[in-house]
Amino acid sequence: MTLEDNKTVVFRTIVHCGGVSAAARELGVSQPAVSQALAELESLLGTKLLKRDKSGIELTADGALFLTYAERAGALSREVEALFAPGGERAVTVSAPADIAAAIVAPLKARYAGRLNIETVPEGEEADLVLVTKPREGDILLGRLSVAFAAASGDGRSDSFPVFARASESFAKGPLFNIVIGILGGRL
Repeated sequence: MTLEDNKTVVFRTIVHCGGVSAAARELGVSQPAVSQALAELESLLGTKLLKRDKSGIELTADGALFLTYAERAGALSREVEALFAPGGERAVTVSAPADIAAAIVAPLKARYAGRLNIETVPEGEEADLVLVTKPREGDILLGRLSVAFAAASGDGRSDSFPVFARASESFAKGPLFNIVIGILGGRL
């Protein structure tokens, strides 16, 4: 299974194998099928990606540029596939003040049981995702948390404050970060 477009996989395979015939053997398809996929990709992009002659292939400037994106797409596809494979890693640790953990994280644990294993750790401990009430640059707004306060007079009032997510750099680079932020309702 691959999440990538087949034409992108074919293009990357042609480049890595050094030619259309070698790519066809690698992919287990016919040479005309590989040529057709390349032609469709070039038509879709509106540019030539490869120069082909009897001595082999050579990337055009646009081909070299597209290859960087094709490589990244392949890596991301493999990461996501591993994430959702049976037994794939879907655990995330969240550090948050107790009131935020109770209001946001606890309901998520029940809602996404079986999809994500969301573990809370005490505030201040290392975690994949840190929920904070006071933002710093780069934090992601998740929403507002309503809190009821009881005044000394016995009158109750309700207030709300924004809740931000702060992700570690390594976690923020992975696909699980986007999934968790999407579940939490945040914006990237």
